[in-house]
Amino acid sequence: SINGFLEDLFLDGLSPELQLIADMCHMMLWFILMQIALAYCSGAMFDGGARSTDEKVREQRRLQLLENECSIECWAVLLSHMTGFAAINAFGTLQQLPFFSQSPMFTSLTIPIAIAAMCIVQRCFAKIRYRILMSDDSMNTFEMAWGEATEDAENDVMGLAVSFLTTQALRFWICGSLANQEGEEDEEVANNHHLSEVFMLVGCGCISIGLMAYSIYKPEETKDQSAEQLEADEVKKRFLDGISVCLIMIFAWCSFYSGRWFLGTFELLMMDPMLLALALALLFSGIAFCCIRLLDFCNDAEWASNKFVKASREVIMAIGILVGFSWEQCFDNAVTALASGSFMRLGLATFCVAIIVPAWKHYLLPMVIYNGYEFGVILKSDEQIEAMKNAFEQKEKKEIEKHEERYAKRVKIDTWHKQKKAAHYKQLPDGPVVG
Repeated sequence: SINGFLEDLFLDGLSPELQLIADMCHMMLWFILMQIALAYCSGAMFDGGARSTDEKVREQRRLQLLENECSIECWAVLLSHMTGFAAINAFGTLQQLPFFSQSPMFTSLTIPIAIAAMCIVQRCFAKIRYRILMSDDSMNTFEMAWGEATEDAENDVMGLAVSFLTTQALRFWICGSLANQEGEEDEEVANNHHLSEVFMLVGCGCISIGLMAYSIYKPEETKDQSAEQLEADEVKKRFLDGISVCLIMIFAWCSFYSGRWFLGTFELLMMDPMLLALALALLFSGIAFCCIRLLDFCNDAEWASNKFVKASREVIMAIGILVGFSWEQCFDNAVTALASGSFMRLGLATFCVAIIVPAWKHYLLPMVIYNGYEFGVILKSDEQIEAMKNAFEQKEKKEIEKHEERYAKRVKIDTWHKQKKAAHYKQLPDGPVVG
């Protein structure tokens, strides 16, 4: 809605090249806003002290981080998806340029371009964050929470953009027609897909989710690595995490559009986009419920290994994203049907957010973050309060161990860089320095 509002105000009548530049700037503004907002929500913006050894200070920070955790997760998800859709719009504009839209092969070239661009942006922001976090030669819990939340959000941005471009290219290869930058096809094309095309697109989605699940079974990294190896592994792990998110979302996009192709062949649904979107959302919701229940049953079985549980949870996440995409399209069609212009559409979208986000933040997120499914969201007894404290202490213990391990790696890498730089200066010949 924001994008449509800005396009109506500023981008109408511009050449495709100027629109591409404007869309890229729009995407970067969301990237910057996401960094600042997560620094604010995590408390890193206001807590500049070093890691304290005082028990009272540590307890205060623990309670503060507990209060901040829902806000961090809420705004990380919202801003990462808004930035992701801005990235989809920017690289979708690139994909629609005459050079890239002339054939499926040229359209596919935008995928490595987007991956390279996203990796460069991620590395630049990671360098900036690291300099800020280590400005006092230490990292406290708020700063580590900011760094981790931002990295996960940036992976989601990359996943949304790259997965959508990949799905666009796959659809072009399969049906011979490139959809517009919002994924919409001409009415003649949208309602005349063969069943073989539906199965081909479903197959592409299944292959992507299979590759993601297989990546879970890669061997664990060895201990006692050198600083150089740690840095290389950290960059590699970040890249692979981003690709894993891409594969999850490719599955979601491919499943969504294959379902849309299939239901679009029914005469009753092809005449009404809103009814088609609602039928698709209900269909995927029912399928998702059955699949998630089956995977949850398998996770509870004695034969389920840790890696199987981890892989199945990623599959459940992919199914959840698919349901989210289908209902997003349902809301989008409803807002478009009711709104008479971009300003009205923005107002209705804001109204939807004002209703849904507070309920999600205050009642659904605590279920995920504090294991609320074990004892209920609303605490009614001392036993429940004690159970929540114990669950959070276990969770916090794992988080502290993860933070300590990561902090030790960063210190080791930073020390190695300083030693390498000092050794380089020692090797320089004596004499006046020129330039």
